[in-house]
Amino acid sequence: GINSLKDMIRFPDWDAITRRDVWQVAVTLAIIATLESLLSVDEDAFSYHEITLFFSLGFLTEFVSSFHVGVLLLSITSILLFYTWSWLGKKYPHAIFEYLSAPLLIVFYGIFLNNFIFTGDLMIAGDHLLNLNLTGGINSLKDMIRFPDWDAITRRDVWQVAVTLAIIATLESLLSVDAADKLSQHRMISKRNKELFAQGSGNLLSGLLGGLPLTAVIVRTSANINAGAQSRISTILHGLWLVFFIVIIPSYLSLIPLASLSVILLATGLKLANAKIFQDEFKRGFGKSLPFFITIISVFLFDLLVGIFMGLLVGLCWQLYRDWE
Repeated sequence: GINSLKDMIRFPDWDAITRRDVWQVAVTLAIIATLESLLSVDEDAFSYHEITLFFSLGFLTEFVSSFHVGVLLLSITSILLFYTWSWLGKKYPHAIFEYLSAPLLIVFYGIFLNNFIFTGDLMIAGDHLLNLNLTGGINSLKDMIRFPDWDAITRRDVWQVAVTLAIIATLESLLSVDAADKLSQHRMISKRNKELFAQGSGNLLSGLLGGLPLTAVIVRTSANINAGAQSRISTILHGLWLVFFIVIIPSYLSLIPLASLSVILLATGLKLANAKIFQDEFKRGFGKSLPFFITIISVFLFDLLVGIFMGLLVGLCWQLYRDWE
């Protein structure tokens, strides 16, 4: 009867969402998605929704033939340069390593290599560049402002998207704040209420001006911490620098290869990811680790929501099977 259903219900362990290893797994998934930009595979060559094509020889042929040699060379050399520069900074402390960080160096290196070294087919262009399509000056800010269509406020789908974004952004920000507190060497304790109030106020203003929703992200936060940030000033300066670059030098930003940004994301994510997490999941046994790996595969082939749903479904089916036994 009803008691059978009650016995089968297993609520999530919400304390686990504040664990660092949970965030490490999330970043690992982001790294997998980033590899597509590193290899610069054309969109038509790889469809996340065609599982049969993924396992076919035809997919492999399309995958290999769609390589952009210039992007691949830039990615490989950028990764080597990133870790070499980081290693030199630790071994030989000097002011140059403090003012010219590895991520900034990778951006300069990508622009220089593509514009002064690469020629012919090695040149990186088109969709493989940042391409902001901004003219610069105050007009750049004016072009980005889009005032709301207030007639859409009565539409049901708009409210569904708004509530979904609010929930997801709130959870992501709270998790990022908790992870940031644990990553910080100063062991700071952030004020969650202030974080959510600032996020809500920022999203309200951003939406009125036609901007995207705001939320804290762990990769950018960890990069901020690794750069030595200790206060909210770093966040404010981050926004001011973005405005400065968009207004003053948008044409130079458009020269940045996406592969360079992908290398930065990959390297930053690898600092958070740990292969030991996967080893521990293997040790837990087939049944307990099955939802974990199903979620990873589903996120990779489809998207985040489908991956979570598949993981929950597999976990529920496994629990029903165990209860049946």
